[in-house]
Amino acid sequence: MEAVTSSSGALAAPRWTVRLLPFTIADGPTNMAIDEVLLQSAQRGITTLRFYTWSEPTASLGYFQPHAVLKEIDWPEGMPWVRRASGGLTLVHHHELTYALAAPMEFPLMRQGA
Repeated sequence: MEAVTSSSGALAAPRWTVRLLPFTIADGPTNMAIDEVLLQSAQRGITTLRFYTWSEPTASLGYFQPHAVLKEIDWPEGMPWVRRASGGLTLVHHHELTYALAAPMEFPLMRQGA
């Protein structure tokens, strides 16, 4: 983040730099590992946006979902699965564009009510 002054010399809203990563296609463990690194970067003040897709159909469990939920879902035997760093319910990723925005809590879109 950098402070910006307006033409009148008053302090204006800060400008945020958002790092945009190249589009990737990867398996579930690789995608989730990258997202985890982006989360760690956000904790250090770096905002990153990435778009990606999945190299094979993969189920992802929300962070707080119990592993037992895998037995309750009807999907092809042997489908790989991963756990997301975010919450939510189980998703099956296939032929979709996924994005991840990892930002510090001070980032304008991260504030409540924004």
